[in-house]
Amino acid sequence: MFISDYRIILKTCGTTRLLHTIGRLLHLAKLYSNLSSVVSVFYSRKNFMRPEKQPYPHSSFDSEIDFLESYFTGGFAYCLGPVNQDRWFLYTMVAPQAALPYPDHTLEILMTEIPDEVVALFSRNVCLDGADCRMVVLIH
Repeated sequence: MFISDYRIILKTCGTTRLLHTIGRLLHLAKLYSNLSSVVSVFYSRKNFMRPEKQPYPHSSFDSEIDFLESYFTGGFAYCLGPVNQDRWFLYTMVAPQAALPYPDHTLEILMTEIPDEVVALFSRNVCLDGADCRMVVLIH
């Protein structure tokens, strides 16, 4: 989870129920920050490696759209890529009156089938913190 003044980013994998956090997050944003409206929503994911193991609403993109639309209206859903190969699903909603007073850019890099010895480099067993990790994996 990444939190800034005007944004919450959640990253997950496996069979977590990411969309089930929406109601609670909206409640907490209002309670602790007096934020009562959502300006934009961006939900995206790759097609699942094991779709049969996904709990509702993640069992299908149509179900995810319906779930998102129960909280946010006026969004649009897209599928990028061929339906018989890897593809990317997107749902985006921007409130009509929304004018963001700041740049809104995010770079997302996804990796799959990473060897265990490479994954281990990004653990606390190898690196103490983010700065240490950057040195170990030579990210400048």
